[in-house]
Amino acid sequence: MMVLVKLPSVFACLAKDQKRIRLDVEEERQLGAVLDLLARSYPELREVAGLGLEEIPDHINVYHNGENVRYLKGLNTMLHDGDTVQIIPAEAAG
Repeated sequence: MMVLVKLPSVFACLAKDQKRIRLDVEEERQLGAVLDLLARSYPELREVAGLGLEEIPDHINVYHNGENVRYLKGLNTMLHDGDTVQIIPAEAAG
């Protein structure tokens, strides 16, 4: 199955300047497994964005088909063929 991961410029620079990464995974997977695969492919993303950890860091927002995964099942959200995952830094209010 194919999952599209969208990254903003601040993270794309850590993934060989790719703003869109197509990940080919063998079967439907939970979001956490897909983020771990992405982090193994681009270790700097793990370091800076905290991908591949046991929970999503507070400074990162992850969206599954436009919905914040914090309001879904978090890293346990199931992904299906053709789904889109967007990873963006959280905005700070001040």
